[in-house]
Amino acid sequence: MSLGEDKRPNILLITIDSLRADHICCLGYQRGNTPNIDGIAKEGCLFSETIANGPSTPYSFRSILCSVYPLMGMDRFGYKLPKQAITVAEALKKYGYASAAFHTNPYICKIFGWDRGFDLFKDFFDINIYSDVKSKIKGRIKRLLGGTRNYRLYEEIARIYRQLHSLIYKKYKNLPSSAGAHEINKNALYWLKRHKSGSFLWLHYMETHYPYIHIPSLPNSYKLKIMNILSKFNLPESVSGEDIQNVIKAYDAAIMYVDYKIGELINELKEMDIYDNTYIIITADHGEEFKEHGEFIHLPKLYDELLHVPLIIKGPKIPDGIIIRKQVSLLDIAPTIIDLLSLPKVKKFEGESLYPLMIGYTEKYKRDFVISECFHRGGKPLDAYGMRGEPLIKYGKRRVSIRTAREKLIYDEERGCFEFYDLEEDPNETRNIYMNREKRIRKLKEILKIHIIRGKEMEREIIREKIRKLREK
Repeated sequence: MSLGEDKRPNILLITIDSLRADHICCLGYQRGNTPNIDGIAKEGCLFSETIANGPSTPYSFRSILCSVYPLMGMDRFGYKLPKQAITVAEALKKYGYASAAFHTNPYICKIFGWDRGFDLFKDFFDINIYSDVKSKIKGRIKRLLGGTRNYRLYEEIARIYRQLHSLIYKKYKNLPSSAGAHEINKNALYWLKRHKSGSFLWLHYMETHYPYIHIPSLPNSYKLKIMNILSKFNLPESVSGEDIQNVIKAYDAAIMYVDYKIGELINELKEMDIYDNTYIIITADHGEEFKEHGEFIHLPKLYDELLHVPLIIKGPKIPDGIIIRKQVSLLDIAPTIIDLLSLPKVKKFEGESLYPLMIGYTEKYKRDFVISECFHRGGKPLDAYGMRGEPLIKYGKRRVSIRTAREKLIYDEERGCFEFYDLEEDPNETRNIYMNREKRIRKLKEILKIHIIRGKEMEREIIREKIRKLREK
């Protein structure tokens, strides 16, 4: 018998920006303090080997919310959500689910289409910033096209679009905002009190994003110290071991603060008597680098400090205290949500439901590799500037990785080179053994080749359609 309208479970998706898997206690971190996240893991299912499909926010949320690979449908025109993708909010809307989202990350704000399917989408930004710039950009594109049919102009058009998006990001990033975890929780609870069943709520916390100083309790002197260290971003070799430890302490403090706010939210759900009827999913869009491969934060690389993220799912149909050690990916979150609610599969979702794994049917989860991807940071500098004031770099060629339970192969298309790591013998990915294992990785290379060809075909089709529409305006 199907559940009545007033009995349908809720979905609460909590995403934490830049949270590495190895910095929460339930996944083995000894110096952390995450009692609330750990508590939810004990009441549900902890996935110990969850791999992000991209190393930064614009890449990963395509996988989380739309179950598509980051570069499948990305048209190089900026951060916009691909029109052909279906968000999990859109899928749920067809079946009467109310939905809301609250966050302050400018990469996934309303102007880039991330509000699709949500009844309420609050990103705390002023949409007029977008409108002020957009008309100027349209004029420049129209003059550029000038009636010609030369499709090679798409790179120049893409450059203009990225200028627009970079400018919007920079303006948004510099706006003063009090909308941290406290404000997000406040808005979320106000909405939940009016949607106690049959609802989908997505919350994204930013305190764990660099510079890790947006915590009320941190003294100003300590904040200044961390900012001074992170200002050496472009000169990582000048950062000492002590500096790195200070940054990690700030990062851990931010994680502890977010954990505390999650605890406050959970207590409110219990007070509202909806906790037991709510599926709670906790994950991250990507991790963070602390010079493991020479740099800071989350640049376009495909090593595990950026790709290995936590995933916890708790809810009515899920057994307590389950730990799944099979490798899964962020692509699987949206199909899992659909499956948990016993709704029809969404054909466009690339991932697989994790529910069979959680109830012991491991043979039903058939994928034994995860593909992650991003665009290379290299390429010809452009006459525009990015979020840190650096020259805006055009999207170069792809970086793509394929990871099995034991091995990882990385292909850098721009440099035309491979890296191969044995993750059991070398979990920190310090020894590239590609030249010694070339026969062993033939199958992995073939899978990557097919994936890249498919992505490029989709990209070319999107470019043709984009230019056609621009000419018609």
